[in-house]
Amino acid sequence: MRIGIYFIVVSLSMIVLQFSCDGFTKLIDEDYRDHKAKGVLFSVLTNTDERDTAFLSGDYYSSFVTENYKNRIYITNSVPPYFSGRSGDIYYQAELALKTHNMEIPLTFIQQNRPENIRNSFYAVEGEMVPGAVYHIRAAYDPENSKPEDYYFSKWSPVSATDTMPEVVEFELENAKLEYPKNDVSPSGGYVDVIVKDDSERNQSYQIAISVLLKYYDGRHSTTRLVHSQIEQPVENIDLEIFGPSRSDIFKRDEFTDNGKKRIRFSFNSQFGPYTKESSSVILVRLTTLSNHYAQFLKSSDQYVVNEDNPFAEPVEIYSNVENGYGIFALGSRSYGRIEVK
Repeated sequence: MRIGIYFIVVSLSMIVLQFSCDGFTKLIDEDYRDHKAKGVLFSVLTNTDERDTAFLSGDYYSSFVTENYKNRIYITNSVPPYFSGRSGDIYYQAELALKTHNMEIPLTFIQQNRPENIRNSFYAVEGEMVPGAVYHIRAAYDPENSKPEDYYFSKWSPVSATDTMPEVVEFELENAKLEYPKNDVSPSGGYVDVIVKDDSERNQSYQIAISVLLKYYDGRHSTTRLVHSQIEQPVENIDLEIFGPSRSDIFKRDEFTDNGKKRIRFSFNSQFGPYTKESSSVILVRLTTLSNHYAQFLKSSDQYVVNEDNPFAEPVEIYSNVENGYGIFALGSRSYGRIEVK
């Protein structure tokens, strides 16, 4: 009997509490008609050549892939929060100029073309990037060709940014090895020692990518297959946050020895096997020296993503060097190496 009465009292209390809280809650109808759009610019420019295809696709030294992966500049505009889920091609044309040493660099606008695997519109940078050079970019709303999505975004003020392309850093490779799980003919990954020839500041950041050319045997024929990998770091070397680690392919100069040496471990994203252990393999390494602007952008972006899942974390603002707008305009310099593994 007492249990029944207790249950009724608790139920009535919950109902009263629910109705009593109605006065403290109110739906807010947000009005974004006075939203002022800003220009958004995304671009990371580097020196490129056909060796980049080893890290972008399965077609090593493919001229088609090289042409399809030119340096790109993306232009769009900021939107209110409720519009952040917009779909489709959000990038468009603008009055755009890229200069170095008062010389304007030719740009070609490439329209979205899904049959040709061009998912978003962009500007292709024609010509080679010069290490050590200072680049300046300026973008302005084009009344004829820009395509804001509704009346909120009729126009945005010009945006601009400047960055210096880092010098190319040479490096050597040694002590390379592929690791095979017990009784398995397919390697799970491996390691290679990278020795950078860089006497610059200790907080210089590098991004490292690794692919491997392996001999594949299908029972009748032996062919060479390009396999991409994922860079790994020991747990003690990762800047752990409450809800996850930072990216693993970025390394600071002070993580290398005084002689510029560091062992880079990698694992394969997938296994196709069986590979021929008796045949030699080739490890391909690309080292990208990042400008400080890009390094700060990556670090703040990672921290922003991590903090989104942490209700106790303070808000993080994503770093931007774009004046009067958002996004990033940064440069990097790439160098390449290869080592045979027997």
